[in-house]
Amino acid sequence: TTEIYTLSLHDALPISEGCHLCEDATAILVAAAQGLDITVYQDDIAVSEDLVTRYGVRIPVLKNETSGAELDWPFSFDEVREFIQPSVVTTRLATTVTTEKQT
Repeated sequence: TTEIYTLSLHDALPISEGCHLCEDATAILVAAAQGLDITVYQDDIAVSEDLVTRYGVRIPVLKNETSGAELDWPFSFDEVREFIQPSVVTTRLATTVTTEKQT
C-alpha cells in the first residue's frame, strides 16, 4: 500500500523572506523518500485561510494523510526517514519478534 503525505509550504514567500526553508524541506523529503513507495503532494497554504491558520507559523509541515500525524519544521533527513516509514519498521519488528517466539 502506498502511503500518502502532504508537505504544506508557502510557495508565495519571496526568497528574501525565507522561502529557503520550503526548498530545504523539499530537498530533505526527496532524499529521505528514495526507494520508498510513497506519494507526496505539496500544498501552498496561501490558497486557504484555514491552511494559513493551521500551518502559518509552523511551515513547512509534513503530514501523513492516513494517520494524521504531522512533522513540523525544522526536521532532519533521519527524522523524515523515520516519519515516512514507521509502519514498515513496526511490521518488520513485529515479524521478527513473532518468528523468534515460534522457534
